[in-house]
Amino acid sequence: MSQIAEKGHRNANGVEIVSIAIGIEDNSFYDQHVMRDPARWGFDLTGIDCVLDGDTRTQIREGIAYYSGYSANVVIDKNRRNIVILNGVADSPNHKAWEVLHTSPYYISQQRDRILAAIDSVMPGERSGASEEESFASWMVAAGLPGEDPFEDSDGDGLSNALEYYFDTSPTIAGASPLRYVHRHGARWMAFPARKIRSQVSVEIEASHSLTDWHILEIPEDDFRIATEGAMDQAEVKLPSESAPFARLRVTLPE
Repeated sequence: MSQIAEKGHRNANGVEIVSIAIGIEDNSFYDQHVMRDPARWGFDLTGIDCVLDGDTRTQIREGIAYYSGYSANVVIDKNRRNIVILNGVADSPNHKAWEVLHTSPYYISQQRDRILAAIDSVMPGERSGASEEESFASWMVAAGLPGEDPFEDSDGDGLSNALEYYFDTSPTIAGASPLRYVHRHGARWMAFPARKIRSQVSVEIEASHSLTDWHILEIPEDDFRIATEGAMDQAEVKLPSESAPFARLRVTLPE
């Protein structure tokens, strides 16, 4: 799946993506064909040639589908090109370990958005040091962007570096915003992830009628809710019914 998740091999939430091509052909065919195209497209490679009974090869090409490297019109049995996407994050807050997120007998371009959505749905798990304070400056140094302005958008994905820090998404790998807008019981809600420890940031909700002039919304305490289970906190903000149609999250850092 590297072709459709090639921007740094991480999803929108910063979770590493590993693409594996599994083949069970005999060695000569596997080396010549199965490894060639997946290697060119950035797959990690695994080959399962057969089942051994002592020194005898048995059950050759049985029991598992494989990626052939050929175009679909050459491969007679398209089930030999199965695509499966699994969640490999053991303690992700929104998917079980090894949960199947997508499966299809072969890849076509019409599946791209669905597959990317499945990949981007996985949130990161608990990380070592997650309970310790991590300053914006040290976080940017770790990302290879020392001294970068918090209000700059270093990877051009529409999220400022300060927002990336708050969401704990990558400031160097462009990805979809984890910010979501939902309607529930006649009310508009803004939902987004938040890093566990965020004492260094100030969060405000702004609204606008024109997308040029913005004003800060007064949000009652009961309408700003944070669920603390999982690797990332999950925030929900109920937007006032009389507020402007456009709303955004603004994150600032202390001087």
